[in-house]
Amino acid sequence: MKREDVLGEVRQLLARTGFFSPEARLFASPVFDIVARRDAALVVVKCLLNGDALTRQASGQLLQVAGMLRGSPLVVAARSSRGALEDGVVYLRHGTPLVSLKTLRDFLLEGVPPVAFAAPGGYFVPIDSAALRQARQRRHLSLEALAREAGVTRRAVQLYEEGMSAAVGAADRLERFFGESITFAIDPFTYQWGEGEQGAAEAAAHDDFETYVLKALEGMGYKVLQAARCPFDALVEKPGSRILSGIESHQAAVPARAKTLAAIARVAETDAVMFVPREMKSESIGGTPVVTRRELQRADSGDSIIEIIKQRRREA
Repeated sequence: MKREDVLGEVRQLLARTGFFSPEARLFASPVFDIVARRDAALVVVKCLLNGDALTRQASGQLLQVAGMLRGSPLVVAARSSRGALEDGVVYLRHGTPLVSLKTLRDFLLEGVPPVAFAAPGGYFVPIDSAALRQARQRRHLSLEALAREAGVTRRAVQLYEEGMSAAVGAADRLERFFGESITFAIDPFTYQWGEGEQGAAEAAAHDDFETYVLKALEGMGYKVLQAARCPFDALVEKPGSRILSGIESHQAAVPARAKTLAAIARVAETDAVMFVPREMKSESIGGTPVVTRRELQRADSGDSIIEIIKQRRREA
């Protein structure tokens, strides 16, 4: 199996289960391979042959892009360096969820979610703390008594009731004792972006035009989040407005980048814009409005840029 085989199967699985994704030919990003949406769920996927090939830097970049797009990151791999990945398990590789092809296939086609996640120390399952507490209290059990049944300490049971995950063996003993489920199913598509988790973009050399655009947008009151090695250069936002922005000094590269930017923006449900230093033949390319350096200089506020984008999007 090759990495392209993994990528092809993931694309097919997503398409068969109702996810919309831009055409493969539009992508050439080392950070992610697929961005797809189904209803409110947006997932940013990286496909690998060997899951151990995901470096800390690559994981940080994937987490960053997923956060910028308000989506969930996911890595799908065929195996690890030690052999096949366990099916039904979500691995956390540098903080990014990673699953096998079969785990993804079972989840999407059969509705069977992963049963555990791998972390240092073994395999764990998330505990439904409220269900556990209620099951214990209905039977008038103390923490000590339940701990003896589960083969863990009193403190461990207390932590389970406060939301800590349990080792698979302990959770299984608890469920067999109660005769009911006290665990949560794991959804690999609902990774929660945590405050402070957004990795910094790797340092990149900016040409004079890119530096000018970013500073101009910041001067208009936009928060600018730069992206590294992506089809877009930055996400710029202020209350009520989020814009995926491409900045391209080389005129010949604009059409392809504009089409890719438009495709990602459609899936992410954001605006998109391509900033260029000189006038182009068209004010919108591939569905992406184009704004020149002169127009950016004349704009007196971020609202002016928004109006240009909206007008050119209507005319596209």
